[in-house]
Amino acid sequence: MQSLFFTLGIGMHQLLYDLRYAIRQLRNAPGFSLVAILTLALGIGANTAIASAVYAVLMRSLPFADAGRLVLIKETHPQAGVVSAGFRDVVDWRAQSTSFQSIAAYSDVHQGYAQVEIGGLVYPLKSAMVSAELFPTLGIRPQLGSEFLPAADMDSGMHVAMISHRFWESRFANDPAVIGSSIQINGQNFTLIGVMPAGKQYPLTTDLWLPLAQMDPSERNSRQYHATDVVGRLRDGVSLSQANRELSTIADRLAQSYPATNRSVGVHITPLRDALVGQLRPTLLALFAAVALVLFIACANIANLLLVRASKRKREIAVRTALGATRARLLRQFLAESLVLSVLGSLAGVVLASMSMPVLNYGLSHIADGQFVLTEPIAVNLPVLAFTALLAVLTGVLFSCLPALQFSPALNDDLRDGQRSVASGRNTLRNVLAAAELALAVVVLFSAALLLRSFQKLLAVDPGFRTDHLLSVKIDLPANIYSKPEQVESFSTRLQEQAEHIPGVTSAAITNALPLTPSRSMTRFAVQGAPPPAAGTFPVTQIRTVSPSYFRTLGIALQAGRMFEQKDVDDQVGTFIVNQAFARRYLTDRDPVGSKILMNVLTTQPSAVPVIGVVANAKDLGVDAETKPVVYTAGYPNGQILLIRTELDPTTVVPSVRQVVSSLDRNLGVSEVKTMDGVLSDSLARPRLSSLLLGFFALLSVGLAALGVYGVLAFAARQRVREIGIRMALGARRSQVMRLFLQEGAILVGAGVVIGIVAGLAVGRLLSAILFDVAPADPVSAAFSLFLLTLIGLGAVCIPALRATRVDPVEVLRAE
Repeated sequence: MQSLFFTLGIGMHQLLYDLRYAIRQLRNAPGFSLVAILTLALGIGANTAIASAVYAVLMRSLPFADAGRLVLIKETHPQAGVVSAGFRDVVDWRAQSTSFQSIAAYSDVHQGYAQVEIGGLVYPLKSAMVSAELFPTLGIRPQLGSEFLPAADMDSGMHVAMISHRFWESRFANDPAVIGSSIQINGQNFTLIGVMPAGKQYPLTTDLWLPLAQMDPSERNSRQYHATDVVGRLRDGVSLSQANRELSTIADRLAQSYPATNRSVGVHITPLRDALVGQLRPTLLALFAAVALVLFIACANIANLLLVRASKRKREIAVRTALGATRARLLRQFLAESLVLSVLGSLAGVVLASMSMPVLNYGLSHIADGQFVLTEPIAVNLPVLAFTALLAVLTGVLFSCLPALQFSPALNDDLRDGQRSVASGRNTLRNVLAAAELALAVVVLFSAALLLRSFQKLLAVDPGFRTDHLLSVKIDLPANIYSKPEQVESFSTRLQEQAEHIPGVTSAAITNALPLTPSRSMTRFAVQGAPPPAAGTFPVTQIRTVSPSYFRTLGIALQAGRMFEQKDVDDQVGTFIVNQAFARRYLTDRDPVGSKILMNVLTTQPSAVPVIGVVANAKDLGVDAETKPVVYTAGYPNGQILLIRTELDPTTVVPSVRQVVSSLDRNLGVSEVKTMDGVLSDSLARPRLSSLLLGFFALLSVGLAALGVYGVLAFAARQRVREIGIRMALGARRSQVMRLFLQEGAILVGAGVVIGIVAGLAVGRLLSAILFDVAPADPVSAAFSLFLLTLIGLGAVCIPALRATRVDPVEVLRAE
């Protein structure tokens, strides 16, 4: 035992000696140490920051019990794609499926707000109707109170509600006595039975939960309405593919039993995590790959610096070897120096990453995706710090091994007085590392150029209407109070009229869906006079309800026919205006104006609605989405968006709009107050964030690569001072010396750029999922990357070449 402690003591003493010596050596070379630490800090800091975002979004556990077995279930429609499920289909899934421990339904497809009155004040709360199984399926228990009872799924007379922790905290001051109290929701008394725990709720943006029985009866009882989303918990041992096969079999049976509504309707199952953050995965992984390349470039740069430093210390190493130092002993010393550099660089990198957290949180919080919400802010945490520590150790070990390649067995040569040129073979590793840096920089730069080109194309997209000076306000009229169309119309027309009298307002309009976002309202139809489709194969189109002033307020141009008038709102049959996409797809063989669209096609008496006009296409599904056919109908919905065109800053009229709504109905509040410029900006948040970050990483990688090339050639020039002096003494001109170094540098740069662009073209294919209207092998991006890297690389070559031409042959020969 004593010998063991003695051995450990000796080992610790030697380790401390190596570390003290390493620190002394690095302190004696402050320039080298500062550059190395800063380079590592940039590489490791970028990796730590993006790793924090990847962990927070893609890896951190969802706030639900055993979240890996939770799935989101939707239906697929041949014309509409992936849609919410029909409630009657969900009932059949529950009855016939054996793959799930539980299946829970909820409905928030209308993105509605309930008007909640507390203490005389009205709060519009985002609401969802949920089945009693939802919270047990997720493994969530209320922080206060109880869950919904199964009876609440069927009994619409059970007026009970649950609220979010944030609303309980902000409006009830964390008072536990609220449980059992009565609150007014849409003018009706409800008993508050539960408060959700902080950070554990679903849907994530909801503040009020009502029983599923509060759904619209038509949406509960008819298979043609797809208004229900479903969360399922897989049984132990059941895979996603097994569950998908079983539900697909059930869907086939339903298609045979109900061909009018279920023919060709399938099932789409995704893990709940993928459903919530799946759209962010390609962007985050692309950024993570980019910062990994940046780190490789930084490592190559440090390796080159250490190789140069080892070359300068050849005589020191030779002396220590002659005095008996073994190769293992020297390697341990290099390891100590490398670990000190790695640790200092990693610590500085963590500081830089921590400083970038507010930027990442701000960027992700502005991504326009109703499903995505960060349950906790992005932060540098223990798993990420462990990842950073692993990077530090790996880079330290790598850096310590590379200088060992410089060890020379020829002690006499190394100890001989004077500085002999190192053989060209000794420079091969440094040249390879410099070329690799350039190649990796080209990959990052080409990827950034692709994303920037894609973002540029998005910015150039015409949304089809004017977004400037346009304000949107959401107002939800409770269906139990505004139950008749004439009530909704009376309120809406007065709202529009009074809004237009607000100073600075030029026009106002009402619609059921915010522009640039899906309407969440689809309808089956047929064209009168066209061959009738088979049962279950009717085409489906998006339908938007708009007031007569809608197209004028937004600035959507009329292409044919006429605009809506007030008489179209009162028309019992109704009228339609279609966009150009609809006319081109379904009305190409006839004059669109005057054509009739058959509605209620699943009934025995469909109604024929005339088309009175065709308008220009508007990007209703987002600027990056293909324009789809749209049918506009004149009217006023219960869940409405008030659009106001102003002469000045639209936010200045917000207080007046609130006052107008309150004067018409004091029990109504407004929500989602936005400018359309802001909506457009938010719709571009994801490509903007990825473009800016990748552009920054590209500039960083290009700078590091240029520094690496400069370092290699500058060291080569210093090594060849004697050769240059002799050449010039024998008559070589400065231009010839310059050309010699430029040729060697051009070969180095050319090799790195060519290899990099080939690799970049391959990487471009992996980025195709997040590109808009840009080919993965975009020639403009490739040419830009080639030009910039070649220019910067040759610039890095020219400086050492110019220095080489300033060698004084007389001084060199005198030194000989």
